[in-house]
Amino acid sequence: MNKRICALMTAMCLASSSAMALTVSDVRLEGSVSYPDEASAVYTYRYSYPITADDDELADMINGFYTYQVDDALAFAAPMMAESVAPAAEPSHTDVSGKVTCLNDDYLSVLVTSRGHIDGYDSTVYSAQTFALTGPKRGNVASLPWIMGLLKEAENDTWLEDRQTAKADELVRTLVWERMQENEDNIPYYDDISEELLADIFYPEEDFFMDEDGRLVFFLQPGYAADESAGRIDFAFELDDILDEL
Repeated sequence: MNKRICALMTAMCLASSSAMALTVSDVRLEGSVSYPDEASAVYTYRYSYPITADDDELADMINGFYTYQVDDALAFAAPMMAESVAPAAEPSHTDVSGKVTCLNDDYLSVLVTSRGHIDGYDSTVYSAQTFALTGPKRGNVASLPWIMGLLKEAENDTWLEDRQTAKADELVRTLVWERMQENEDNIPYYDDISEELLADIFYPEEDFFMDEDGRLVFFLQPGYAADESAGRIDFAFELDDILDEL
């Protein structure tokens, strides 16, 4: 076989194998801890994260990320919350749960919902992580400017990353503000909501996940721009539509 053709076929096989999507396990990283103990709990912290079923470096990096999240919460946030809540007839609790929203050859995206009942008050907060499955960022959380193609190298250039993050944030906020003004879903936004206020409550580089179609879904936290009854407010964009605005 021609050496050039052989090399090309080998490269194609390697590219194909490196782009294989992960397998999400039926088993989850989950558990709960009650303070001071289960019998007389004043506060309970519950967690449930998806983990991958694969046994390789990529899977270990992603699973390790959530293992660290749990270890950190149990070492600091959960016991501090337990100390701060008041004993009551109805104990306080926090339930943290991650859901896979996108799994393709390039990305794994997880939306994390944290529901709390603290001293009789209910709240819901969302966060998300999108992991790169290929390229220099493989196994790590991919930043918004990286996904948008504004960053192409794995070099740790803080100045460039900050600059491109600000560029991505400004562009996305403009697009989201346009959607808010159109308000095709008739969301009951607060009367005083403005583009300036949006910059104070919406951080595109953090507040996004990918959906099953690979779209970027940006979100506003419940109660930030409209009454909490409106829930999380999502704005889905095709990546190409965002890049067309650059």
